[in-house]
Amino acid sequence: MDRYVALESNADEVKIATRQIVAAFDAVGSYVRFVEVQPELSTGVAYVHPPSLQRATAAVEQALVDAQLLLQTGALGSVDRLHTAFKGYLRQIISAVGIQVAHDAELPAIFRALRTSHPRLVAVGPGASHITRIINSLATIVDAISPLRNDHSLAHDNTDLLREPEAGLYVNSVRTLFNYIQARLESSDT
Repeated sequence: MDRYVALESNADEVKIATRQIVAAFDAVGSYVRFVEVQPELSTGVAYVHPPSLQRATAAVEQALVDAQLLLQTGALGSVDRLHTAFKGYLRQIISAVGIQVAHDAELPAIFRALRTSHPRLVAVGPGASHITRIINSLATIVDAISPLRNDHSLAHDNTDLLREPEAGLYVNSVRTLFNYIQARLESSDT
């Protein structure tokens, strides 16, 4: 009820903003007949920024789009699609540089091959030993995300589902891995 009262008290601000949006479309010659305003439903979890991949397969891109859309209704719905995107992306990277893994390799084995064999993901330079420790710790996260996806998400007919904060932790962990790997691959230093 408190949320409704807060939204209702801002109704005039919403009307003004809506009119400004319609006027902007009108100024460029686009007719707007209806405007729908929907309050953002926050789960209390702050999410890591989604990855912005330079080169990804159509399947990886679609899985990321699906994950983002599903995240709007809660983190649990996006777990499976984010997992699919991450595994597909790692497979894409190892394939592009010729790192060999079994066709049926699970996510931890793919990540292990990538972090130990890809020259941009092997830590060098200042703090290399500590960075290696962090990357090895991230490997522990990768070991945990597959069973969570398989046994406690909507990927299968599971009954013992992750709670929203834990699903949010899953989303943030995978997004962090995505963003780190992407940053290292795009880095100009080896």
